[in-house]
Amino acid sequence: MGIKKMDMTVAVAGVIFMIVIIGEVAAYGLDRDTYSADVELDGDSIAFHIDTPGPRTYSAIAFDSKGFSSIETLYIYADADYDRFLKDAQNNIDITGIDLEHATDQIVKSLKNKGLDNIYVYNGDELYKAMRADGSSAGKGLLVLSYSLPESIYKGSVGDLIFSWIGNGGSIYWAGSPIGGFYSTDDRLVAVDDGWKLFVNSGDMNKDIEYATERIDADGLTEALGLKWSRVLYSPRADTVPGSFSIGYSQDGYASITFCPYEKGMVCIFGGETYERHLADDISQVIASGISHATDVLGISSGSVDGTEEGSIKILENAEEVKVYINVGGYFTVYGRAFDV
Repeated sequence: MGIKKMDMTVAVAGVIFMIVIIGEVAAYGLDRDTYSADVELDGDSIAFHIDTPGPRTYSAIAFDSKGFSSIETLYIYADADYDRFLKDAQNNIDITGIDLEHATDQIVKSLKNKGLDNIYVYNGDELYKAMRADGSSAGKGLLVLSYSLPESIYKGSVGDLIFSWIGNGGSIYWAGSPIGGFYSTDDRLVAVDDGWKLFVNSGDMNKDIEYATERIDADGLTEALGLKWSRVLYSPRADTVPGSFSIGYSQDGYASITFCPYEKGMVCIFGGETYERHLADDISQVIASGISHATDVLGISSGSVDGTEEGSIKILENAEEVKVYINVGGYFTVYGRAFDV
């Protein structure tokens, strides 16, 4: 007797559930102290050393940051009005509501697994005070998973705090909606027509294509970082943004992850209108690694490690500021570390 349709459905659902659980454990549940890595300059090469408690794949990525600062402090915007104004936003644009607190928790855990501990989850008032207090914002990042920012930070004008903060060296990472689409007041949500154009110097934003199928090589970065996110809705067309850099996946010129320069800072846009755990993985990889619009890949060494592995990557003599990111675990990263050389 064949398996009944209902039994087959339950079986498939069970397999999917187990895959998700395994991924959760791999990304967030392992003791990061059982892994370690070190790098050092050895003549014209970078020597690296990796220790793991068992067999894993790895990638060591050496790149020239061209002087652009990696994130040392990250702010995450906890939008207290997310649920209150969600329907208003959905009446204007196509987005899927998310559990903002759960998504934030996943990303924080994933970032800590990759060595970034200086993370602050702020409401609107706290975020405003922190950004106002920042002199130079170099080395500081802001992650926005909401569809809007508070009016104290953004009101659809180039003179807003958000733009001076980015312009002074800050990096904003935006996911799940069109960047700059709305701001919120105490009692309402305000739409900003073509607000994305204030953040990105592009004449085109994707409003139709949801998924990308072409993997962007990006000098090997997409594979080395184990990137999985392939949604491209609300992404700018990268080839129309001067100085931009894309990784992940692409469709008709729109990428799942696009880095755009903004004066001394950077705008990084993750395509899509929703949130999934794959997005948490990719967000944490991008932020922890220090990859930016200015990144120039010098070399990548990938392989397998079971206990201890040593290797080297030859670099250019004229590299301006060399950084290395060690990624262990492949598709489900279990350990990541960034190093200044």
